[in-house]
Amino acid sequence: MAMPNAIDAQRLSMAKRALLTAERHAADLNNRAARIAGVVMYDFAIEATMKATISTLGGTRLAKDFPGLLSQLDQVLADSNQPSLQARLQILQLRDIRNAAQHGARYPNRSELAEAKRNAYEALAELFDRGWRVDFSSYSLVSLIQGDRLQRSLARAEMELNLGHWHLAAVWAASAYFEALNEATEPLVGSLSHSFSLSPVTLKSEDPDGVAAKMLGESLVRMQETLEVVAMGLDLGTHVRIRATVGEMRTIPTDGPPLFHDAKSHISEADASFIFNECLQAVLKIEDRVGDIFEPFGMAWSVDTEVDDLAEEMDVNEFDADAAFIPEMRHFAFEDTPDDSVPRRIFLVCALRAATDHLNPEIPEHSKILAVTDRFVQSVRRYRNDLSVDETDRANYKILLACVAKATGKDLASLLRNSARYPR
Repeated sequence: MAMPNAIDAQRLSMAKRALLTAERHAADLNNRAARIAGVVMYDFAIEATMKATISTLGGTRLAKDFPGLLSQLDQVLADSNQPSLQARLQILQLRDIRNAAQHGARYPNRSELAEAKRNAYEALAELFDRGWRVDFSSYSLVSLIQGDRLQRSLARAEMELNLGHWHLAAVWAASAYFEALNEATEPLVGSLSHSFSLSPVTLKSEDPDGVAAKMLGESLVRMQETLEVVAMGLDLGTHVRIRATVGEMRTIPTDGPPLFHDAKSHISEADASFIFNECLQAVLKIEDRVGDIFEPFGMAWSVDTEVDDLAEEMDVNEFDADAAFIPEMRHFAFEDTPDDSVPRRIFLVCALRAATDHLNPEIPEHSKILAVTDRFVQSVRRYRNDLSVDETDRANYKILLACVAKATGKDLASLLRNSARYPR
């Protein structure tokens, strides 16, 4: 029996992903639209798998309507000397439920949802077996994850789930979920860790023990976490259940499983299966939305290599900008700023933008400097909760200033003299 080719593998993965999505919708019994979406997705999963099976067993042109697909499936099974489809009745029953919901505007009830789920699982199990001798229940979607580290964590979770290690399966899956969520949303909500150290000065006289400050900090973290979930289009109820089961992740040791300080003492098989499936689906959805989770929306953590390549190409280094003096600031190195309530990185970005105002994007060399500068600004803005500027960012900033000075033939003082750019 042939292994799925690239197109069929994509269809099979899509079918299983659609099935998991259908289960989530169907479970929301109080939401009528979700119940309709559930049976539609169950039916979609079967139709996608039917098409893949027909292609694998020698079908050439796929029929455009469902009865035609079913007849075509019967024909290719007969041509390959396989018995007739045993799940034919289940497929037709599910199609009837789907048609009543989608075209008849009749909301499926609890028993119809249960029947749709059972029929979908039976049909998909037979189709996977007929086409590729693949066990549908063990067909993995983990290979669809793009991020290597996240894929390894979820693969480990799946392995532990198959071995019956429910606690380990849950914490490995949850670690991938929380890491993906935090990394992908940091450009939007900032780093959660910074809020834990929040200690408002206004509270110190009335709150000498820091209790109120700590409560405020924890409230902000909860708000950030809620915003993360909403921004990625994830389900808050599912997030709360995952958090209630595994607790809060503290660290991922190099030689052991992730550590969650307040996980449930006894995580059941149902808990582990739920967490694995939901975390896998969530990571896939986050990647669909932001692309590379570790460079979400195309924002890089670091542009060191790009800056170094530009410096080599233009024959400049950070020491060429040592004499730089920024208007309204005592010293370029950012030890002090006019207003300590303004993060120093904001001044860095404003100064750099003031310099690049002198570039002409129509000139190729200038255009390249602008492109690298934009990437650098995206990178440093990811740290916008931090009031300091690290040595690497300072060096990259100085190199980019030197590149602008060399490209424009202007001295650094004139490049940076744009008071409208700086915070007041």
